Amino acid sequence: PDGAEPVEAFARGIVGCAGGKVGHGPAEGRTSKADATRRQLLDAAIEVISERGYADTTVERIVEVAGFEGVAYYHFSSKADIATCILVEGIGEIVDDFAIAGKALRPWKPS
Repeated sequence: PDGAEPVEAFARGIVGCAGGKVGHGPAEGRTSKADATRRQLLDAAIEVISERGYADTTVERIVEVAGFEGVAYYHFSSKADIATCILVEGIGEIVDDFAIAGKALRPWKPS
């Protein structure tokens, strides 16, 4: 086990974040086009939330920055769902990084 199981289990329970390895590749049942659109929306959300803060971010602004019209609610149920997916993917990346770092370390042996 690589330690990512709890994050993946958490992500499976979240609408829009489920399927596959957290933050990597298309989720089961989604097309590559739908997954690309979802990724663009998440990237736009990161940009908008970074600039305006969560409270001043609207789903409409996220969609505008992503270059779409009215597709957000097909992929996400709310602004909170978008933010949750961003956090879940970020946590998944951190877990992956720790797993890689852990494999690179030699086992500790007491003197």
